[in-house]
Amino acid sequence: KAELVETRQQAAMDRAAVDDKLRRAETADADIQDLRVKVATLAEQLAVARGADIEELEHRLADTEKRLNEALQSQRLTEEKLAAVSVKESELQREKTERQAHEAASAVKAEARSTDIAAGMARVREAMASGQEEQAQRLLRTVVERDPENAEALHQLGAVLANAGDDLAAETVLSQALRRQPDDPDVLLRLGVVLLRQEKTRQATAILLQGTQVAPEQPQMQHFLGLALAQLGWRTAAEATLEEAFTLDPSQAATAYNLAIILASANPQRLAEARTWYDKAVNLGAARDAQLEHALEDNRP
Repeated sequence: KAELVETRQQAAMDRAAVDDKLRRAETADADIQDLRVKVATLAEQLAVARGADIEELEHRLADTEKRLNEALQSQRLTEEKLAAVSVKESELQREKTERQAHEAASAVKAEARSTDIAAGMARVREAMASGQEEQAQRLLRTVVERDPENAEALHQLGAVLANAGDDLAAETVLSQALRRQPDDPDVLLRLGVVLLRQEKTRQATAILLQGTQVAPEQPQMQHFLGLALAQLGWRTAAEATLEEAFTLDPSQAATAYNLAIILASANPQRLAEARTWYDKAVNLGAARDAQLEHALEDNRP
């Protein structure tokens, strides 16, 4: 009986151990099921997450590819522009080099021409000083051919032509000189005289008036202007201008003589004043004028 009790007790204990093990197994199964659910959920979440990441990556990749293409296009355009600029710079450099070479060559030629012209003008002055006007004229024509803008050569050539009596050619050349030196009183005077000798009185008057504005104290300018005014019949203005010329240079016999002519031919005649100016002219070295003296003697009071 005691053994039976012990056996029952042992069986009860074994049953309790088995029940405990069954409970534990059921709990493990629940835990496993819960883990499976969680794994499935996590798998779904991971799949969704991966899908979103891929979609985002695709967007990023597309945007990156777009920006890359734009950068490549910009780089290509920049390279093309740089190439064009390089070509243009090369052309500009070449043009600059050619221009500098041309300017250097022109400067050398200009210097050589200037030297030749200076030497030519020196020979002109030598010829003029020795009275060789024909030689001077040939030299001056050569200088003008080489340097058409040389105002001094044009002026001197015009003077030589005027001295030779070729007033028409002198007028042409002096007009060219005047265009280059419009305020040169010597050119104005020579041109005015040449025009006056050709009886181009109005043109001469305009040129000589311009000359008196440029050089109001030049007696020869006033003298020939007075003659031009007298030829136009403006006797009062002519007389005043000639008197101004004589005031500026009281040694000019020609001015005194022309005043005598104007006064003797006035209407009415002013013979006493004419005689005074004639006497001054003779005393200053003017040649005697028999006809004028006869007129003055015949009308002496």
